[in-house]
Amino acid sequence: MEWREVPEPRLEGGGDALVRPLAVARCEIDPFLVRGLFPAKGPFALGHEAIAEIVAIDDGVRRLAVGQRVVVSFQVSCGRCAACGEGHTAICDRYPTLSDYGMQPLSGVEYGGMLSDLVRVPHAEAMLHPIPLGADPVALASVADNVVDGYRTVARHLARRPGADVLFVCHGNRSIALYGVQTAVALGAGKVTFASDDAQALSLAESRDGASATRSSSTAAFGATGFTMPSAPRRPRGSARASPSTPVRGTCRCRSRGSTRWASSSSSGEPIPPR
Repeated sequence: MEWREVPEPRLEGGGDALVRPLAVARCEIDPFLVRGLFPAKGPFALGHEAIAEIVAIDDGVRRLAVGQRVVVSFQVSCGRCAACGEGHTAICDRYPTLSDYGMQPLSGVEYGGMLSDLVRVPHAEAMLHPIPLGADPVALASVADNVVDGYRTVARHLARRPGADVLFVCHGNRSIALYGVQTAVALGAGKVTFASDDAQALSLAESRDGASATRSSSTAAFGATGFTMPSAPRRPRGSARASPSTPVRGTCRCRSRGSTRWASSSSSGEPIPPR
């Protein structure tokens, strides 16, 4: 990694904004990008989770103002097409699939990255979301991606089954699982258990009031819970052990290196393979 001088971005019309990143978080995909897991044809900008300050807006932007601090959507998207209307901003009809800031190797298109002095944001009213006055940008830096991933692993299930117990099995990328723990506690889950062999992750989970942490190997088995969220890209057996902990007609959501798979238990109690 190195700093490079690049042409300064400019407003190009059509509802653009220019933003100055204030706090940038490291996503768990960033180390894979830096190490070359995804082939790149040359240097590319890095960083996609950020809180930024608006420094300029196009004349067509009405609902935002210069000086506002905002969450920047990391997925470049129009907010108006059929895909965006269904919440699938990663496959916006107007852009190549996986058009993201800081991840040029995925889409083949360079949109810039949040580790920059200035970033151009198209469709600003769809992609920029003001944060509350006085909110700490550092505390919110991951809201654009990993915080939301942690939220959606559990929120819809707790809405359907209020007070359900939740088990997180984490033997790899830990931030999304830890954000999920915070979400489960905040949404009133029953027993929230975080299982891992990572001492620091266990300490962070246990610091959340309402959550318990337990040291485990990737082959440990657990009692039945309302639903489980394995995060074990390095050790697939962790997911295999989490599935039996899911009760009949329960839900098991599996994450591995950014992908998501679903599994559930059948009426007989046998796990249905992830899709």
